[in-house]
Amino acid sequence: MKNVDVLIVDDQVNTALGVALRTRQILEEQGYIVETTQCQSVDMVEELLEGGRIFDLAILDLGLYDVDTSTPYGSLGAIDLLSKAARKQGVSTRIVLHSDVSEDAKRALIAFAAFSWFEDVITLIPRISDLSPTIEQILEGKRSFPVADAFRKPEARNAFRAMFKQESSFPILRALAVTDSRVAAATLCSLSARTVGKFISEHKEPFATFIAEVRKAGIIGNGGLEFDPESKAVHVAMHRFMAMQHVFLNDPFVITEFKKKKKERIWHEE
Repeated sequence: MKNVDVLIVDDQVNTALGVALRTRQILEEQGYIVETTQCQSVDMVEELLEGGRIFDLAILDLGLYDVDTSTPYGSLGAIDLLSKAARKQGVSTRIVLHSDVSEDAKRALIAFAAFSWFEDVITLIPRISDLSPTIEQILEGKRSFPVADAFRKPEARNAFRAMFKQESSFPILRALAVTDSRVAAATLCSLSARTVGKFISEHKEPFATFIAEVRKAGIIGNGGLEFDPESKAVHVAMHRFMAMQHVFLNDPFVITEFKKKKKERIWHEE
């Protein structure tokens, strides 16, 4: 028999317990000796890793959101901690994301970031009932799943990265999440209305491609979003979509990564 150490990260205690019980059942039926650990925040994950724990498999809530923490919060911060800790030990923690389908439109940028930035993220499942046979396949060595392939194909990754390519991209998109007015957005990010207008004009094609890829990925809901790149109201479409991405745009981990000198590695097109 083989031992397998599994981490469950979900800010809902009952959900975490349900995932842990289901995971244990699946793996024990396959002959594994299973140890499961549950965490409700990134702080808890960091404490475990600082104590030397390394996990074979981690199942994370894509919408993890912890405002009461001094460390980078959210699923991206947790993935980053797990990936770095495993690499230091010369191993890999295979990561499965799960998400409530009804909220997926709000998590589009988080999902694309997770698959674009972290190779340890194997797949995304919409329901806990989908854990089997996913877990068995991962532990048997499978690393290619249709969902991950959809998020990682060049068109999707490049459209995602193109939206954040410029130095001013992130503050402008954060401002557009608040307002659909070019002038008001310019005031919020301390730029000229002309600069904001130019950004919107130059990014309408990558934005249209990204929205198309969001739909093709199959997991992310449309959220009622319709977008025509030839429309004169591109800024309104951007506002509607970015307004749904509150968690991603305000995640300290994302903000910190954008500011780092190495941002070219994670934000720019391949």
